[in-house]
Amino acid sequence: MNMTAHIFTLKSSGSSLRKKSFAVAVRWVSGANSKDFLAIHQCSLLLRVLLPILTMPFPSEPLVLRGGCNCKAVRWRMSLPDASQRVANPYHTPGTDIGDVRLPTAVICHCDACRQAMGSLGAYGFTSDMATLELSILPRATIPDREKSKDDETRPPFVPAASLMDGTTAAGLSDLWLMHYESSPQRNRWFCGRCGTQLAIAASKEAVPVEWGWPRVVNIWAGTMDRNLLENDWCRPDHIMDCSIAIPWIRDFVKNGAKDAQEHPFIMIDWHMTDDFKPHIEMLNQMGMNLNVTMWK
Repeated sequence: MNMTAHIFTLKSSGSSLRKKSFAVAVRWVSGANSKDFLAIHQCSLLLRVLLPILTMPFPSEPLVLRGGCNCKAVRWRMSLPDASQRVANPYHTPGTDIGDVRLPTAVICHCDACRQAMGSLGAYGFTSDMATLELSILPRATIPDREKSKDDETRPPFVPAASLMDGTTAAGLSDLWLMHYESSPQRNRWFCGRCGTQLAIAASKEAVPVEWGWPRVVNIWAGTMDRNLLENDWCRPDHIMDCSIAIPWIRDFVKNGAKDAQEHPFIMIDWHMTDDFKPHIEMLNQMGMNLNVTMWK
């Protein structure tokens, strides 16, 4: 077995491939000659390298994530450094060792507030270090051109999110499309004031005691990420929160999927995934559907 090759595979692949590579490593342990102590020791060292990578949903190399609202009035950009430079996940009981788990993490929330705010069964977001997040926001006097606004180079400059999401500066957003409301004490939900897209939730600086040493955390809603990025397997959620207060059937749905629901390629319920829908493309275009996307079988 080539240990270097497996480490590279794990660092550059999605979660399902990480699990496959991990299974290969485990089989190597179980299949090793019991007399070959050197090989077993080398494998244990390999697993020490692999396990931190397995706990991270995102690739470990530097990465830029992008997204925004439906009308493109608000765009976000998250610049992730190498995994070794990312901030540790603070969401654990003080004094416990959860291993080398870094932000961002991909989570689904079952709390009532997130479900209602998102209008979705299971609010899915990326719990992130606010220091990595930047925003580009059009002024309210501007009506976005959805096509041109996709080009980040033509937009207003990206600025650190913390400079906009702090209480002292949030009041100065009255001329921009980014809006917010306090959904619970010291918790603000951020959305586009033009199209209504929910973008993020973040606690104020005062919400977490300074002595805890937490970073500023923001939860970016995963559905706002650009599709070409969201298609990656490493975007799958790795934690589901507030399960103890979840509505039981919704908890089952989020965990196990809509097992008994019929699938349809588009909006017509008499079409099935095995049908050839190409003859109907023109009708779908006339209905205003955007078919300029990757279509999966």
